[in-house]
Amino acid sequence: MRLLERLLREVGSQMEVGEVYRLGPRRFKDPVEEPLDLPGLVYTGFYLGRTKRRFQPSSPLLQHLAKEDHTHKAYVDRRGAWLFLVGKDLFEESLLGLSEGARPGRCCLVVYGGRCLGYGRLETRWERRVVTNLFNLGDFLHRESQ
Repeated sequence: MRLLERLLREVGSQMEVGEVYRLGPRRFKDPVEEPLDLPGLVYTGFYLGRTKRRFQPSSPLLQHLAKEDHTHKAYVDRRGAWLFLVGKDLFEESLLGLSEGARPGRCCLVVYGGRCLGYGRLETRWERRVVTNLFNLGDFLHRESQ
């Protein structure tokens, strides 16, 4: 739960987590009304993500965060979106713009066409802005090919 709250704080979200339901490494919010104690239960409520070394947010959580007005966002072009999804960092040429709260040293959501592709840390390297890839939705595909 601390890892989830830390991620939300880093991207500037005002989302209230509340009670989190754990199913192994997976985290859920708002489980079904009646508590289920079924053997083999794998999913309940809004899927937030899973905890490994760091919290890995789910696609529904990232899309929810992208709709919030106050989250830090980096808007990218088509080429930058593809590069980000295959695990590359984004350089200034791929950035179309930054939201008001996005500053060097902070995490920001990477958005293309209104959809959140993941998140990274906005940094300055060689006097150029760079978004270091911390997590992207392509990670699910990378894991399948290994």
